[in-house]
Amino acid sequence: LFAVLIILYPLLDLLRVFILRIKDGLSPFVADLRHIHHYLFKKTRSSIRTILILITSQLFLIYLVLISPWITVLFLVSVLAVVALTNIPGIL
Repeated sequence: LFAVLIILYPLLDLLRVFILRIKDGLSPFVADLRHIHHYLFKKTRSSIRTILILITSQLFLIYLVLISPWITVLFLVSVLAVVALTNIPGIL
């Protein structure tokens, strides 16, 4: 379980980017700057802040999974679907 929790953020980010690329008609393996850390760095202009935000988010996801796995799954799938399937400017 702990190993899954550690790779949860990178896996979700990878899936989100793959969905966006496929939706745009691109190969899921083409490199681009759509990963969450790129957006965070653009907003914060600081590697330290970006890392702190990502670590805090990862710890929050671990906490959610340990408290209630089913609520976490529903939460993450909902967030992934909304972010990946919308074209709203300003959303990751």
